[in-house]
Amino acid sequence: MMPGVRALLLSLAIAAGCRAQVDVAGLERRLGPDGAADALTLRLAADPRDAAAWRALAIVETDRQRPGAALAAFERAAALGAPFRAGLADGDARRLAALVIARAEARVARRSPGADADVARAVALGAAVDPTLRARAALLAIAGELAHVDAQRGAAAAARLGAIDPGLAAALAAD
Repeated sequence: MMPGVRALLLSLAIAAGCRAQVDVAGLERRLGPDGAADALTLRLAADPRDAAAWRALAIVETDRQRPGAALAAFERAAALGAPFRAGLADGDARRLAALVIARAEARVARRSPGADADVARAVALGAAVDPTLRARAALLAIAGELAHVDAQRGAAAAARLGAIDPGLAAALAAD
């Protein structure tokens, strides 16, 4: 099929409000990763509630090595839900969890307390998180909370630290 005809058919499908599943591999094969992202962006401009297009865009962005964009697209697809149920299909939830874990690892490497929220999100998605990553992320979050001016938040962080590392909590309490 000629490229002009394909573009016309894609435009007609978008105009008709088509919510059909997207053949991501076929789209990338025909248009390349950048062209596929552009086509999906156009489809989403016409119908921002198209969960299938958000899901496909997330996969394309993963293939394009753009994890932040892939995370945003998967989160949008999750908010819209999978066909006949809320959330993401199992395979998509695993993909999202892998991206969230990778972001948690990057945040731990740069000592960001936000890693703890990423670990919690990955667990909520059903992922098995490495205990070392889980502990490091928790310690970073606790460190931020211990330094907080709100005494209740500091006390809650100290209690959490006591559950993770009693020796360190005792040493800090002695100070």
